[in-house]
Amino acid sequence: MLFIGQSGDLLQGGLVLFALGLGIGTPLVLLVTLGQRFLPRPGPWMERVKAVFGFLFLGTALYLLQPLLGESTWLALSGAWLVLAASSLLHLAGQLQRQRALAHAGAALLGLWGVAMVLGAAGGGHDPMRPLGVFSAVAAPQAEARSTGFVDVREPEHLQRELEVAKASGQWVL
Repeated sequence: MLFIGQSGDLLQGGLVLFALGLGIGTPLVLLVTLGQRFLPRPGPWMERVKAVFGFLFLGTALYLLQPLLGESTWLALSGAWLVLAASSLLHLAGQLQRQRALAHAGAALLGLWGVAMVLGAAGGGHDPMRPLGVFSAVAAPQAEARSTGFVDVREPEHLQRELEVAKASGQWVL
């Protein structure tokens, strides 16, 4: 639509959109008409694939929400996600014949790590690699406050100083 608006050529723009529609629609028509012969049949494997992609989509959504959530909230939700993944893997282990022990071990590790993350978040932790670090007796050094990396500049002189400091330390500037 932007191309049509900028070029002003209605015919060429319409043909471009028509070609785009054919390019998108042709593989779908072929998939529907010829797919039953060449694609694998649905079965239990499709339920497993659906579950894996479901967990991947949930993990992606959780990752994208990370900047909007507090650190402890994100840690708790990540831990809950791992516990759910462990529960699903444990259910899958009951259906497997060969790699049952490996699935049980993976489920146990995921579940324990997830529970540790939830407990650490309840105590105010924020590090997924050390979720129970807030409960340690050793005084951990205070983590520096997370910075977005943005500096609010209101005057040209301040901007020049910040650019010089960044150049001296080898930092990139946007």
